[in-house]
Amino acid sequence: MDAADAGFAVNGGLEKLEEERKAQKKYWEEHSKDLTVEAMMLDSRAADLDKEERPEILSLLPSYEGKSVLELGAGIGRFTGELAKTAGHVIAMDFIESVIKKNESINGHYKNTSFICADVTSPDLVIEDNSIDLVFSNWLLMYLSDEEVEKLVRRMVKWLKVGGGISSLENHVSINLETRKGK
Repeated sequence: MDAADAGFAVNGGLEKLEEERKAQKKYWEEHSKDLTVEAMMLDSRAADLDKEERPEILSLLPSYEGKSVLELGAGIGRFTGELAKTAGHVIAMDFIESVIKKNESINGHYKNTSFICADVTSPDLVIEDNSIDLVFSNWLLMYLSDEEVEKLVRRMVKWLKVGGGISSLENHVSINLETRKGK
């Protein structure tokens, strides 16, 4: 493969990822017109599932009391309010504007919470290095390509304070990555 072919392969890959991201955004914009837990979880029994599942998921997280939490793919706030009750600060992030605004309308009374509309895959997303104690996501990574997950995890590790951690639940499989070690 010569340099021109390699450039085409890389650019073609980037174009494919951009097309996939646009398709994902369009899908969630269409499925977020009814901003309910049932619409977000794509399940008519979601309210019942949420009552059972949410406490279980939160119990799997490392202690976040008084700590900074970055919630990626926060959606309408299934976890945001619960996190805000004890965290020092929560940054709730989602890439659909109407969805993060709904989250803010539900959880904006927590003064320790910020709401950001941003795509976690965007290179323009800026989170200060060494500023977060816990990065949390639920059903986010499964919507990203392997390459996007790899890049995002590298970035998440940079965002973590020493001793911080990453917790992600993906399609009923819990992933708890080891905490960041000091240098």
